[in-house]
Amino acid sequence: MSQRALSDGTPGTSKPGLPKRSRFRKLIFAALVVASVLSAIEIALRLCGWPRGTFRGAFSTSTGIWEPGYDAVLDLGPFSYRVQANAMGFRGPELRRGLDAARLRIVCLGDSVTDGFYVDNPDTYPVILNDLLSRRGLDVEVINAARGGGSINKALVILRDRVLSLQPDIAVLTFVTNDLADLRGRSPRELLSVALEGGERTPWIETLLTRCAIAESVTDMALRFRSPHYRREDRSGAQPVQGRDRYVIPGNDRYEENARTFLELWKGVDGRLLRESLDDEMSHALDTYCDVLRELARQCQENDIRLLFTYFPAYPEVYLAECPDAFRRMLRARVEAQGVEFLDLTPALREGSKDGPLHLAPIDFHPNPRGYRVIAATIAERLEELQWLTN
Repeated sequence: MSQRALSDGTPGTSKPGLPKRSRFRKLIFAALVVASVLSAIEIALRLCGWPRGTFRGAFSTSTGIWEPGYDAVLDLGPFSYRVQANAMGFRGPELRRGLDAARLRIVCLGDSVTDGFYVDNPDTYPVILNDLLSRRGLDVEVINAARGGGSINKALVILRDRVLSLQPDIAVLTFVTNDLADLRGRSPRELLSVALEGGERTPWIETLLTRCAIAESVTDMALRFRSPHYRREDRSGAQPVQGRDRYVIPGNDRYEENARTFLELWKGVDGRLLRESLDDEMSHALDTYCDVLRELARQCQENDIRLLFTYFPAYPEVYLAECPDAFRRMLRARVEAQGVEFLDLTPALREGSKDGPLHLAPIDFHPNPRGYRVIAATIAERLEELQWLTN
């Protein structure tokens, strides 16, 4: 059979390579169609005001804190609250310049509890601590160097990159039980390497959610559908409740019921620590945490900073009498073995709860303004006991 016959459409034959080129053309055409449709949607959303900066406050800077001068009302969670950061990116007032020997500078490290999720600046515990100590006649400056999210690896980045240059006298590091969640399956070497090289960031996710109208709007709608507490205040169509009244929550004083809810919701993380013993994965996460803590404590020691380790208990530890304390005792022993002072907030929070709820349960399990006041007062009392408040 001639070559011409083979190329003229004889049954069972085809032009060499034609199907591949045809499929490629179809893929290119489909890609162009999808790109055109997405571009049209992006333009339409932008004409409607997207992106709106919905998730701008969800991402920390490369050094783990807020954008310098950040000032916005965050409404992504169960309560709206205003975050105001100073020119250095710390949540709180501008820092005083020109340190002298009489002034005491305290820096607070941690995640969402120290940062102060769901309360305005005046109700965060670092601000309350500053006010308490100032009323006692101390020339003191308390700095909120926390940022929600992450664990001790982020605290180490903030300490090294933002705090050491301020020459603080005291550092207060607050531990929350979910701090171990981010460390599961990770080695101390990996965390220390990342932390000492500048910290972890996901710039492409940040860019997508803050600069792309489609990504921001789709994520916003998905979260509204999946989470009952996402943008909770605007779901009813009513104006958000302002002031302290927004923390009046039905069922807030049903302590045991809320504690059971907490254990059910967080049984895969915090709940695994509130047992008589740790499983292998959480035990490894604790080892990792303590290894990074050792480096953080070393840097504090080398810079003449006294370090106070503060344990913020999970909700059931405060309100359930039968909740095991094995993990808390284990952590205390590990921390004190490194020569670091340990403050357990559990007894103070239990005592304070006798006068009313200290948390945002059952909607959320962060402290309410009363809870933050108890935390600040307890830390102030411990610093006095240690005689660290005289420079």
